[in-house]
Amino acid sequence: FNALSQLDVHCPSPLPDKSVVMKAWIDMKRTLENTSDAVFLNYKEMSDSNKIAAMKFLHLLILYTFFAKQDYLPIIIIQSMQLTLNHGVCKESCVALASCSYFLCEF
Repeated sequence: FNALSQLDVHCPSPLPDKSVVMKAWIDMKRTLENTSDAVFLNYKEMSDSNKIAAMKFLHLLILYTFFAKQDYLPIIIIQSMQLTLNHGVCKESCVALASCSYFLCEF
């Protein structure tokens, strides 16, 4: 996660306790539930080059953690979604949203 830290995006390592991850997941889910369709559809485009680079890196991590290190997958999805919700949308936000949807449907 050192590359992300250099982009001012911080993922916990080692893995935090499951209760911490679940709280973060519930908080993100609540934020999404409280966001109207109109607000969601009008999110600005992400313009911070460091955040866009972080999203590209997180996009790759979603793929890798899905197949290899699934314990990290919720953390990577949460981080991607937080960047999208706080800094706007980019191409990689599609992967974050799809992964989030999958995770919400499966668990």
